Amino acid sequence: MIDLSIWATRLYGADFFAWLKENYDSLDIVVRLAQDTGVVLMDGHGFDAPEWSVRVSLANLNADDYIAIGQRLSAMLADYAEVWKTEK
Repeated sequence: MIDLSIWATRLYGADFFAWLKENYDSLDIVVRLAQDTGVVLMDGHGFDAPEWSVRVSLANLNADDYIAIGQRLSAMLADYAEVWKTEK
């Protein structure tokens, strides 16, 4: 489970995460990741996890795949942060 609320807040601050929640749905990240990269993650909220979390399979991926997923999620948060900065 990756809690994006924690990472968004740590990387860009509480104001950024408040903006992200106000302007996007938590599913947007899962859908965008699948569309842009072909990586399919599950929305963590459906597994009784925090709303802004994603679930990554531990059963069928290579170690390098987890690094790539983390990098893609980080890049997506950076993209959202750029939009937030231009709107401020």
